[in-house]
Amino acid sequence: MLHRLIIQTVRGAKSFSSKKPKKYSKRSEEGLTILESLVGILVITLVLAASTPPILMAAATRVQNKRAEQAILIAQQEVDRVRLLVEQGDYRNDELPPPISGLTNPNRISDMFPPTSICSTTPCTPTQPSQAKRSEDENFIVQIFRDPGVSDPQIRDLSTPSQAQILAFRMGVRVYSKAAEPKLLSGQLMTDTAPLRVTDSIAQQTERPLAVLYADFARGDLTPSLRRYREFLQRAN
Repeated sequence: MLHRLIIQTVRGAKSFSSKKPKKYSKRSEEGLTILESLVGILVITLVLAASTPPILMAAATRVQNKRAEQAILIAQQEVDRVRLLVEQGDYRNDELPPPISGLTNPNRISDMFPPTSICSTTPCTPTQPSQAKRSEDENFIVQIFRDPGVSDPQIRDLSTPSQAQILAFRMGVRVYSKAAEPKLLSGQLMTDTAPLRVTDSIAQQTERPLAVLYADFARGDLTPSLRRYREFLQRAN
C-alpha cells in the first residue's frame, strides 16, 4: 500500500515538471507608421482650413462693430456740444453747424448730400454742409449740418448784429470711417448707414457712414422762444 502511494507521487511530480509554461506574447511597442503620420497631418490640415474662415470673419465683424460704437460716440459728442451751446444761450450762429441753403422742411434734412471735401487742419470748424472734418484721432470723418432754422427779429446774433439769432433748428451728423476718404474726394459716398452684420471685409465702410444722428434744438429762455419753437414744429409737419 505504501509502495503504491510512493509510485503515484513520483509519477505526479514527473507529470507536473513535464508541463511547459505558457508563452505570453509581448505587447507591440512599435511607433506610428509613415502612412499613419501622413493621415494625421492631413486631418489637422483639413481642420485648420475649415476653421480659419469663420475665425477671420468673426474678427472682421468685431472690428466693424467696434468702429461703429466709436462712430456713434463721436456723433453723440457733436450733438452734446451743440446742445450745451444752445442751453447756455449766448451762442453765435457761426458756432452752430453750417446750414443747408434752400431747405424749408426740417424733415428733409436727411436728403443732404454726403461731404465732398475735408478741412485741411485738425481741429477745424466746417463752413459749408458739404465740408467734413476729421475726428481728434483722425480715424473718422465727421459731417455736421442743419436746416436754416427759425429766428426772431428781436433777438440778434452776437457776432453779426445785422442777422437774427437762430432759436430753433434740426441738426444732422454723419460719421464715416477714414477708409471712406478716397470715395469722399471722388464724390462716391452714400448717406445710408452701413449695416452691422457678419462680414469678412470693410467694403461697406468705404462708402457708407458708420453712424447717423439727427436732433432738434430750441433756445427756451426768451420771450419769443415758445412761439418760434411752434413755428419750427409746423415746418416739420
